[in-house]
Amino acid sequence: MPFQTTLQPSGHAFPIEQHETILEAALKHGYVLPYSCRDGVCGACKGRVLQGQVDHGKYQSSALTDADKAEGMALFCCAKPQSDLVIECKEVNAVKDIQVKTMPCRVHGMDKVAADVMVLKLKLPTNERLQ
Repeated sequence: MPFQTTLQPSGHAFPIEQHETILEAALKHGYVLPYSCRDGVCGACKGRVLQGQVDHGKYQSSALTDADKAEGMALFCCAKPQSDLVIECKEVNAVKDIQVKTMPCRVHGMDKVAADVMVLKLKLPTNERLQ
């Protein structure tokens, strides 16, 4: 039986299965939360669990510290519900909600796919997030 997750401050709610992360369920139901790596590394998806319990899953301690957890924070790309949840997180409603950033990167690959088209693959530092 699915749990219920409510987003604050919007009040939007969606069902979430115990095996799903909060981020997976939100995206599946059309709610866009901030995220980047989806692997517990960058911290872009960090938000507060106001009510309920989560299994924090696997993540890097630099993205979610013990102090963060003590304050009720969780990484929504890793956290899975153990009960109904109320979480505090800003929803991304439009492109204007995404901050423009300049950051270092390395060219990781270049593939010429047509005479006038090249696919350029860039690699960001592991601690950088896009959102």
